[in-house]
Amino acid sequence: MKKFYSLILLLSLGVLTFGQTTIWSEDFESYATNTGVDGDGNSGDYPASVSKWSLDVLGAGMDNDEDWFYTNTAASSCQMQARDVGGIVIFISETINISTYTNVSISLDVSADGGMESTDYAKASYKIDGGSITQFGYANDDFTSTTFSVSALSGSSLIIYVELKNGAADEYHQFDNMLVTGTSTSIDPEPSNPISSFSAVANGSGQIDLSWNDNDGAQVAAGVLIRANLNGTFSDPVDGTAEADDTNMTDGQGLVNIAHGVQAYSFTGLSPNTTYYFKAFTYTNSGVNINYKTDGTPSTTNATTEAATGETLIISEVADPNDDYSARFVELYNAGASTIDFDTETWYLCFQANGGNFTNKQLSGKIYPGETYVTSYSISAFPANYSFVSDFQTGFNGSGDDGYFLYKNGDQTSGSLIDAYGVLDEDGTGKTWEYTNKQAKRKNGILNANSTWTASEWDIVSANVADMNPGSHLLCVGWNGKSSTDWNTTANWSGELAPTSSNHVKIPTGCTYYPTLNTDKSIQNLFVKSKQSSTASIIEAGHLSINQNVYVERYMEDYSSTSNGWHFLSSPLANFLIAGSDFAPEAGVDDLFRFGESNNSWLNYTGGSFGQTQLETGLGYLVSYSSQSTKTFNGSTLAGSSSISKNLSYTSGVGNGWNLLGNPYLSAIDWDDITKTSQMEIFRRVRFQPCKHFL
Repeated sequence: MKKFYSLILLLSLGVLTFGQTTIWSEDFESYATNTGVDGDGNSGDYPASVSKWSLDVLGAGMDNDEDWFYTNTAASSCQMQARDVGGIVIFISETINISTYTNVSISLDVSADGGMESTDYAKASYKIDGGSITQFGYANDDFTSTTFSVSALSGSSLIIYVELKNGAADEYHQFDNMLVTGTSTSIDPEPSNPISSFSAVANGSGQIDLSWNDNDGAQVAAGVLIRANLNGTFSDPVDGTAEADDTNMTDGQGLVNIAHGVQAYSFTGLSPNTTYYFKAFTYTNSGVNINYKTDGTPSTTNATTEAATGETLIISEVADPNDDYSARFVELYNAGASTIDFDTETWYLCFQANGGNFTNKQLSGKIYPGETYVTSYSISAFPANYSFVSDFQTGFNGSGDDGYFLYKNGDQTSGSLIDAYGVLDEDGTGKTWEYTNKQAKRKNGILNANSTWTASEWDIVSANVADMNPGSHLLCVGWNGKSSTDWNTTANWSGELAPTSSNHVKIPTGCTYYPTLNTDKSIQNLFVKSKQSSTASIIEAGHLSINQNVYVERYMEDYSSTSNGWHFLSSPLANFLIAGSDFAPEAGVDDLFRFGESNNSWLNYTGGSFGQTQLETGLGYLVSYSSQSTKTFNGSTLAGSSSISKNLSYTSGVGNGWNLLGNPYLSAIDWDDITKTSQMEIFRRVRFQPCKHFL
């Protein structure tokens, strides 16, 4: 059985580790196969096209073309291989200049095949400045996993030797990925040029592939720093301050350092159907001597990830807190590009206790793209522990060995299994999915549902209530308002992480405090929730910039007669089109009226006299609907700002000049804070019901 011992390099061939520079490398990929020596005198490209190394076979006894010491592509990549050499063969590197480096390291991968004897071996050595040969790696017989490496070397010149000994037709030695790195002591000026032909291409729903040309000038770059984010606004790096890689894109931003010559990189773990922006800066040197090129025009590019395919409603968190069982919950996440309306689509969350009996709950409400949906065990204990009301209460009391299963178009008896936490008909005790006194969190790169339990998709750790973060997953950050109305206070956010411009923000119901903004903030999506018991609120006073969409919910009770079920309504979004929205009434069933001051009458949207296609900012409307539902204002621009002006009409001889106004804000307003002309005889004090958009 083949044994391959792979060295995990301190410095990969593609991504730089700060302080270390690639001095010399050899992966044998550039040579034709069979480049070297065999027993019949065949040599491939050797030595005519080989300048980086030579081979010493004087100690070998190779008899024919079945005995060799040459490059071979039998494995997944090309490597140097010795087969039945009948003695000793030696690989000798060229003389490598290390005079401008300290802390020099050598590493290589080694493998073995066949039935070796104790006299068969692989050995690695080096020589510095013409001195003695020093061994740094040795393995003999059927050696087990090993790494040949050495570090902390210094000098002016370096030669590497790899010595192999075997002598039977079924005996093979291989080595590959030779690498010499060091800390540069020379200081170069900044690179002459930025990279060129910088391009980004989406590769599925969670990956973007970058490529470029190094575009070398008189001063060649040592590497390129690539920043990534969701808004395309980047700060320049600072000379003398090396920046460490951040490849975790769950916050919508990251950076990576790529060595000169690689000219490609892929960002992974991205959100589907999302535009990412990239900016590249070339640099020389490393550490405190790093010198970035920031003048001229650094290269930029962007790409939009593809929409997720298949089912994208997933179970994202399962919680069984060690210190309070009543605070258990299950969180769902919409990784897709479309809203899922549980009132028009049939979805069940199903609970199987100890691999036995099922309890099923049909879900209600909506979950928007990039939003979380929290289901709780206890309707009272959940807000007591987490400071907000869950989206849905199931009563599921998962004790750590019970499974959760997401079904579509029916429950577990009639629907299709879409996603699974656990294994059907299995008690989880002692299994890979057991979560007793723990938090099970779906890994950030998982964007598609999986009906088969897959342990590698989850992180499961011991946790108390304080460790849980219901409502926050991937880019979605949930408000809880535990301590104050301050947007910037981390304790007011689930997971204690205040949102950045890369995040979606969810404002749930049932909070003690709702956010107030006093400084400008930018986010991606805003979700403002509404339930029968309450509606969420946010005072943003024109300070909140939305980069994608706003979703503002409005819970509506239905009517049972002509005398009830009426609601006053005002749009929190600018230019909100009625047609095609949740608020468009069905003719003969629902009603949407505006008040016409000029004729002192109610004008029906379905009666042809309404005269508007949009809900006008600052005006009120009268509505009633035949079905109880949660309706959504969906758009890109908030109507409210620090001030709104309305010109009220008065038609002489018709009525008394009544105008129906509406609250355009996502919060209550105090009538005493509104500037009124002295000629207006109007109520001295009026309050709008918090965030209901009532008059």
